[in-house]
Amino acid sequence: SIGVAMSDADLLDLTEDDAAAALISNADTAMYEAKKSGRARVVLFTSQMRSAARDRTELAAALAHAVAERQFDLEYQPVVSALTDTIVGAEALVRWSHPTRGRIDPAMFVSIAEESGTIGRLGEFVLEQAMSDARGWLEQRVVGPDFAVHVNVSHMQLASASFVSLVVAMLRQHRLRPSQLILECREAALLTRNVEVERSVRALRRLGIRVAIDNFGTGANALSILTDIGADILKLDGSLALPTGSSDSDTRLVRAIVLLAHALNMQVVAERVSGPEQLRRLRAAGCDLVQGNLLGDPVSAERFAARAAG
Repeated sequence: SIGVAMSDADLLDLTEDDAAAALISNADTAMYEAKKSGRARVVLFTSQMRSAARDRTELAAALAHAVAERQFDLEYQPVVSALTDTIVGAEALVRWSHPTRGRIDPAMFVSIAEESGTIGRLGEFVLEQAMSDARGWLEQRVVGPDFAVHVNVSHMQLASASFVSLVVAMLRQHRLRPSQLILECREAALLTRNVEVERSVRALRRLGIRVAIDNFGTGANALSILTDIGADILKLDGSLALPTGSSDSDTRLVRAIVLLAHALNMQVVAERVSGPEQLRRLRAAGCDLVQGNLLGDPVSAERFAARAAG
């Protein structure tokens, strides 16, 4: 990954040393942009990158404050059985409403949390709140004993030596069985083949905590992680679960992945289900679970309890 910066008018008024430092900083910013864009490429620095970098720095500072003050909420999207149409789980989705910017895309602030090192505290809040809400639903009897709450975790959380013990302690605190928690990790993070991450995944599964590979199908070597790392659930990337043609031939790839997953004793979840025809094809392909706007939008814990009860 190569970042390139050229001298421009913004550097003319600086001293020679400051101009050199700014030029190196600009090249560094362009290099990180190359890495974020997929690596193995050359990116030329632009003034827009400078403003974007400044914006991310400001958001990182605001995020640290927001984490300390717990300025986040969770919404839950139902996970539905493709066979019975019943709600069998819910994915916890973290939301942040910035005091001046409004709601910020989780994809942006989660990546900033990883870069700034606040992902551990943010992830701990999400786990704590999701388990607390799940315990509440169980006590209200709006969900059955086989219900599971899905929580997204970063590879940085999984790489922490204390992560497994933290999860176990939270399960005990909220009186949840290991099977009532599903931890989701993005396929791209697992493909890095981090030894600490793999150790945590294996330890969690030995304890009975299920692990889901999220966004499956986006990596070039995705199949290798199915047998080398192992998991319990495969969540198809939305691009795979979104057939657009007029015939059932569009589901062939999905059907092949489902057959492979089932052969490895894994369940398959199809995300971003938005239409009845798409749902029909995913059922025909053998998907076990489905979620998306057709089955229910993400809602607060209170509204999810009402939906599950009704």
